[in-house]
Amino acid sequence: MRCRSAGSGPGSFRAAATLGGAVIMAAPAQLTDVLSALRRRRWLIMTISALGTSAVLGAAIALPPHYTAKAQVVVEPQQTGLLAGQTAMIMQTTDEPTVLTEMTAISSHDQLQQVLDSLGKDSRFGHMVAPPRPAKDQGGSWHLQDWLPQSLFFTPTNGWLDMRRLERTLKVYQEAGSHVVAVSFTAGNPRDAAAVANRVVELYVERQREAKRAATDRALAWVTDRIQALQSESTRIEMDLQNYQRQNGLADTERSGVVDQDLADLSRQLASAEANLATRHMQFENALSLKARGAATDTLAGLFDTPALADLRHKEMELSQQQVTMGSTYLAQSPRLQIVKNQLQQVREAIQKEIDRGFTNLINNEQAALAEVRSIRSRLDNLQRSSSDISVRTLERQATLNHQLYISLLQRQEELQQQREGLSPNVEILSLAAPPERPSSPSPILFAPPALIGFTIIGCFIAVIRDRLDETFRSENQVTTLLGLPCIGVVPQVRLPGNVRVHEYLLSKPFSPYAEAIRSVVASLQLMPESRSAPKAILVTSSLPGEGKTTLAVSFAVYAAQLGRRVLLVDLDLRNPSIPRELASRLTTDAPQPGHDGHAIVQSIQHLPGLHLDYLPLRRSPATDPVLFVNARVKELLDSLREQYDCILIDSAPLLSITETRLLATMADRILFVIKWGSTRRDVARSAISVLRNSGMLERDCVKLTNIVVTQVNPKQHAAYSYVDPPDHMLIDSPASEGLQFPQQNSGPSTDQAEHRI
Repeated sequence: MRCRSAGSGPGSFRAAATLGGAVIMAAPAQLTDVLSALRRRRWLIMTISALGTSAVLGAAIALPPHYTAKAQVVVEPQQTGLLAGQTAMIMQTTDEPTVLTEMTAISSHDQLQQVLDSLGKDSRFGHMVAPPRPAKDQGGSWHLQDWLPQSLFFTPTNGWLDMRRLERTLKVYQEAGSHVVAVSFTAGNPRDAAAVANRVVELYVERQREAKRAATDRALAWVTDRIQALQSESTRIEMDLQNYQRQNGLADTERSGVVDQDLADLSRQLASAEANLATRHMQFENALSLKARGAATDTLAGLFDTPALADLRHKEMELSQQQVTMGSTYLAQSPRLQIVKNQLQQVREAIQKEIDRGFTNLINNEQAALAEVRSIRSRLDNLQRSSSDISVRTLERQATLNHQLYISLLQRQEELQQQREGLSPNVEILSLAAPPERPSSPSPILFAPPALIGFTIIGCFIAVIRDRLDETFRSENQVTTLLGLPCIGVVPQVRLPGNVRVHEYLLSKPFSPYAEAIRSVVASLQLMPESRSAPKAILVTSSLPGEGKTTLAVSFAVYAAQLGRRVLLVDLDLRNPSIPRELASRLTTDAPQPGHDGHAIVQSIQHLPGLHLDYLPLRRSPATDPVLFVNARVKELLDSLREQYDCILIDSAPLLSITETRLLATMADRILFVIKWGSTRRDVARSAISVLRNSGMLERDCVKLTNIVVTQVNPKQHAAYSYVDPPDHMLIDSPASEGLQFPQQNSGPSTDQAEHRI
């Protein structure tokens, strides 16, 4: 009879198999499968969670704490210093762009370079400043230590602070929309963190104070020089006037009123024009001096107060703030950050063009003022030459004007001196940073919850993947569905003390779970004493070595013998016999060796009195081919032995490694195919079953002749796999699962027996 099969294709993965009147539907429930896999692998998940969390905690504890120190400055209303006789003080209100400008200036490269230079020269803090890098590292080379926490690479005593780390770690931000700017720095040593933050604000405030003092000093020097020049000129004019009057004895004329009025007007105009010329000249000289000393663009832009320049500076501050904000979020190569940098570069170029245009305007204004002075002076000379007494009055009026200008300059000199004494920068230090007492880095214990959650998720993912990749048999349902054969027994794994053998344990523990499992297999094959339809020749085989077939054969034979059955255990593993190892303590050493005729073979049967069974080791001569030996001798021998024994248990070699096992399968009345729980791969077992089906059993009912026994089952883990269905792709690809028809009887143990199964 051929093994019947029906229907294949995508619909076959919903095939139903009837086993003992029960209907088992292969309907996968994804969520249930995942939850079951997580439950089965819970120890793996807990191990991964524990180890991962411990590693994170260990790393967090190993890293030294970081300390953040914060200094604060307040932006005051801006004061424009007096230059070339201009107004002594101009107050400007503080707005948002002004605060942003100060923040950008504090974190500028030149400012930070001065901070590094100052700390490097300080004997107290010079140890933390790194030496300059070689020229080859000054470019865009990338260093891992520039982006990782400093404590991974540097200790607080070996020069960990350089420009890159200072720019990356220093934080300058506005406090809650106020005029207060905070400067914070993080370091591994609280004293070093406070020193860096304080040095940044102190140097910035001092630089602003020095810049304003220098501008006031230049204005004061110009006023002093002008006062000395007026003194000398006034002395000369008075002496000239006295000499001229003494020599000519001049008196007033009728025209003197008109001439005096004209001379007075021209003198006033000349004095105003000369003052304007001096102012323009001083402004131009001051601008050139600032430019020659390499003053910042903001300083030069402050000299030219034009609407266009004000708009450009406002736009520059907005882009600078945007660049600082995006720099903490995006990488340096980010396209969006590059766009902002390009826009900022274009605005700065436009500001530079406006500054150059301002220098051009200063030159033109000075030339215009010089031309005006020359014109007025020419008109005044002509008027003076028109009358001799006019020259006298001119000298008198010049003396008067010089005296008035002298008094005005003296007052301005006093104002500048007072301003210099009370000079204050645009920002004032609100509070200096103190060495923090507590670290700013989070406590290591705070890493535990996210690490536990993260590694638990990772453990769940690994558990599900491992469960999905598990290609071994874990449940009876998998065995029957994937192989298309009934599973009649699940034999638990037994841990034996010392040199105790499994069959000895079976005899000493007749009600143990292992004994119940063997009893279930024997009952399924109807080997009870009252049974008359029990199979006599039973072949025990497996896919590969090491799956427990020999142990099952010995235990099966021992238990059947205890039932009063005449049992013969035949060792037909011609190449690697294993029964002698199991029965080493009970075999006699003087047993006759098997010959080449049937009589000699029967004479080699050994009786094992303690086990109440017989043992027949079949051996072939080295010159005899195993296949020829099985074909010629074994069938005839089995036919003769069937008359003498109720049960002949044949321990054969594995199906996939030895050829003669396929021949033995055609001679047996029943085949017990052994699968090792959690070890035998599904594809290997299917290949072995395919070999069994193609070994001449196609003319017989292979389902009724072959039964599966799962051995070495882990009792605790097996309970978690009791209801596991095989994956859909295994059902679709498994030819053994198509159109199965299981026998209605003798397919498994009774309900009472199943209760003892592991």
